Amino acid sequence: MSLSSVIRASSADLSGLVGAFGAVAERSFFAFAEPADSVASETAMTEWLGGEPYVATVSFRGPRSGAVSIVVPETLARELTSAFLGLDFESEAEVEETAVCDLVGEMANMATGSWLSSLEAEQVFELAHPEVSRAQGNSERGPWAVVLVNGTPTGLCCEFTGGRS
Repeated sequence: MSLSSVIRASSADLSGLVGAFGAVAERSFFAFAEPADSVASETAMTEWLGGEPYVATVSFRGPRSGAVSIVVPETLARELTSAFLGLDFESEAEVEETAVCDLVGEMANMATGSWLSSLEAEQVFELAHPEVSRAQGNSERGPWAVVLVNGTPTGLCCEFTGGRS
């Protein structure tokens, strides 16, 4: 078995992923999403390094293989979960951890599928079940694109394995 090389996503790939993620956030989770400027991006990296955000990773195989990761701060993850479940703002703290993990994983899954469909419309990709964890300092992956979701920085990363087949 040979080890695959990791290829960083291009700026065009990240731009497409940002667009797909923003569309999913707005249509499916009723959130406002926009690309972040460099100041918000730097702030996000500092917050992620100091906190325990939710990190969801979806691996995919097909004409291109790799993985997409999203980093969602806890407050935003709980806010989106509460909204999705139809709970009021005060109920945010009562949302179960499993529900938050499921929502963050589903966001990553939907954004990855939407983005891959736009890259290779006639091709089929196999998406793995999202892996969701709480992490500190997930900066070893990258490059990161940052999207403001309801004003909160959310990170997106894509890495390809091997080359295009």
